[in-house]
Amino acid sequence: MATQIQKVLQQAIITFRSDPQTFMGNMNQLSALIDQITCEDINLDISFARNVPDCDQPDVAPMTYIHIYQDGVLSMGVFVLKANKILPLHNHPDMYGLIKVLSGKIRVESYSLNTPKTRNIDSKNYHAMSSPDGVSPRNIVPAEFISSEVCDSFTKPSLLEPHNRNIHEIYTVEGPAAFLHILAPPYNSEVAANPSARRCSFYTILQKVMPEVFVLQEIESPAWYWTDYYPYTGPDVMAGLDFNTM
Repeated sequence: MATQIQKVLQQAIITFRSDPQTFMGNMNQLSALIDQITCEDINLDISFARNVPDCDQPDVAPMTYIHIYQDGVLSMGVFVLKANKILPLHNHPDMYGLIKVLSGKIRVESYSLNTPKTRNIDSKNYHAMSSPDGVSPRNIVPAEFISSEVCDSFTKPSLLEPHNRNIHEIYTVEGPAAFLHILAPPYNSEVAANPSARRCSFYTILQKVMPEVFVLQEIESPAWYWTDYYPYTGPDVMAGLDFNTM
């Protein structure tokens, strides 16, 4: 009998290989399965994050990643964000993202590009500006603030879509937090027209130009943000997968 994490992976592969006619139905099934995942299902113990004496030490990563699975279709893993830390503003270029909190609490603040409110903003007017940290001007885009959502283990999975809520940042609330994260396609997967199209970009807010509309500037990954890794100790996700149904 398949474990819950195996069911999630199998449905994720089915979903992101499906055609447009069946995609949303499969996505709904995937979201329902993810919603049932618990720390116990993947043998997750985040005490290592709670026991960090001082997360401001330079040798302590703000984020820990636990890799579960990746192929050319999707990646799946768990992010553990330390207390009072931020996953800085970044994008999922032409990708879907699913987030399910397993432990603790997070706040997800998200923005969308190319909305009716942003289409009349001429980003060229802002190219002469420099970002607050002094980074030379790079890609500058107008973005609409969409939501600030506080999530815990009782919250339904959050869906970040290619054209909705695609730029986002994540904060911990009241201690460390862990969340299951599925990306499809994965970062750095091939795009025929643009091999670098799925590179993760980070952003900073340059200016608020109207209610809920901001000008964002692409920056290098912040020097204070980095990720370390922790081994996955849960059930073998490949065992029992039925590839005949995919």
